[in-house]
Amino acid sequence: MKIIALILLAFVSLTAVAQQNCRPQLLKAVQVIYPDSARVAGVEGVVYVEIRIGKDGLVKKATVTKSDNKLLNKAAVNAVVRYVFESMDYECSATIPVRFELKQ
Repeated sequence: MKIIALILLAFVSLTAVAQQNCRPQLLKAVQVIYPDSARVAGVEGVVYVEIRIGKDGLVKKATVTKSDNKLLNKAAVNAVVRYVFESMDYECSATIPVRFELKQ
């Protein structure tokens, strides 16, 4: 059985903070590690992680806003907090959907 955890970069929903147009350029994404407990239990699903991106392009805060299963949350957050975006003149927020799929 092949294990896949996908980060849906094409579907990243970026939202503006204050009056800025928030469209940060992703420079580095991190591979998500499928949790053993979720894999063994056959758990799949999507975790939506809202992140706060600083002017330096680093993720300053990450919060799960919606999740199909709690077993997936920590792995999603652990990956997304290590993302690196292009530096900007302002801070902004983005919601990142992280999909977990078990493939055979």
